[in-house]
Amino acid sequence: IVRLISPEVMCGGTPLPGLDSIEASRRKASFEFIFYFTLTSAILSLSLSLFA
Repeated sequence: IVRLISPEVMCGGTPLPGLDSIEASRRKASFEFIFYFTLTSAILSLSLSLFA
C-alpha cells in the first residue's frame, strides 16, 4: 500500500527494518524531487510570462 504522507510523519514515524527503510527513503526523496521540480518550473514559467 502506497500512501502519500507528509515528510514530518515519515521522519517521525517508526523506522522500518532493513530494506523497507531504504525503499521508503528512496521513495520519499523521489517524491520531494518531483514536488520541488514542479514547483520550480511553475515559478519559472510564471516569472517568464510576467516579464516577457
